[in-house]
Amino acid sequence: MFENGMLTWIDEQLSILLDFPVPQDLIEYILGIENARDLEDYLKTLLDFNKPNHRKFLTELIRRRQTVLGKGDSDVQGYKKPVVEHDYFSSKQVEKKKNKGRQNVEESPSPPAKDS
Repeated sequence: MFENGMLTWIDEQLSILLDFPVPQDLIEYILGIENARDLEDYLKTLLDFNKPNHRKFLTELIRRRQTVLGKGDSDVQGYKKPVVEHDYFSSKQVEKKKNKGRQNVEESPSPPAKDS
């Protein structure tokens, strides 16, 4: 799935950041993480995100992964509201609600007239 250039880049960059040679299985594990959020959470356990070069590694890694995979973040989903509004209420229910307020006004008795 990932090319050798990506493996080499991760190996070189992580080895510099961590200051020791990174094992191949660690690189494979990192590449196996499916979405950016999980990748960030895992790398926070390895790196110090208070250092700019550590944060830069994460953003560059995510960018390169998206380029290689040819898509955006796989855990992002969207929803589009349908253009046509659906009438979920029957017309009788709607009429009852409309007429209910009118009946109360029409049926209410008028106050008695005062004789002065």
